[in-house]
Amino acid sequence: MTRTAAAAAGGAGSAEAATGFLGPRIGRGAGPRRRRLGQHLLRDGAPAAALMVATARPGRDDSVVEVGSGAGALTGLLCDAAGRVVSYEADGSLFEEARARLSGRANLRMVHGDGFAGDPLRCTASVFVSSLPYSQSRRAIEWLSRSPVPRAVVMVQREFADKMAGGGPRRQRRAITVIARCAFDVRRVAPVCRGQFTPEPRVDSEIVELRRKAVIPAGTVSAVNALFSHRRKSLRGALCAAYGGNMPSSRAEAAAAVADMDARLDRLSDGQIVRIAGMVAAAGGGAAGGRRGRGGGG
Repeated sequence: MTRTAAAAAGGAGSAEAATGFLGPRIGRGAGPRRRRLGQHLLRDGAPAAALMVATARPGRDDSVVEVGSGAGALTGLLCDAAGRVVSYEADGSLFEEARARLSGRANLRMVHGDGFAGDPLRCTASVFVSSLPYSQSRRAIEWLSRSPVPRAVVMVQREFADKMAGGGPRRQRRAITVIARCAFDVRRVAPVCRGQFTPEPRVDSEIVELRRKAVIPAGTVSAVNALFSHRRKSLRGALCAAYGGNMPSSRAEAAAAVADMDARLDRLSDGQIVRIAGMVAAAGGGAAGGRRGRGGGG
């Protein structure tokens, strides 16, 4: 995306300052991306939008970050409840539609750009609310895990909600399960029927509430993903496969103090995995071949 200037609507200074950061903006040349992003917009008056705001419970002293303004159905409700709202939309045509619709909102700052491109540690919003394009769900949760935002309410595909919440056998756990459960208390709020979106998706959706437990450093998130790229292996095998010669022996010894090196990853607790990933990140070595693990399809 280009970093050209973008238009904004209403209340620019106060809302921008309240959230503490802005990601890079993009120019109009980016063009429509709705289909590629897998974006299905909440219909006007959709009960799910009101439920998301009720779950987030923003007050007049709160600042809200929304990523994915869409046509503004959720954004307007957030403005009704919160003191300040910064809303990002990457799709140029949707941005223009929402900006025109919400132009009279003095407490709203709209940004045509990528809301996840900014430094998550600089986000000082009270709450994050988003009806996410399905393709951005993993990126959003990883970004949120690295930020200090105390709570979030997101709309995700139900299958992705299953992965975040876990609850099944550990062998079915994914990297995003470990990241989400260590960073947040994950609460599944309600399923959302397909008819509340336009166009209607072919999959089921769900509203999920996230309450902050811990901030996970970026290096630790990357290391969890790298380890889960080899989740069928033992801890020793996963470390060797992911990091090869880049893994200092001192860190391997430290990992051995946390868990049995011959144990499979699916035998380790979430906390053990995150502690080991933190040690790997502190070692400063990148994954073998410079590739970032995808977390076993997580």
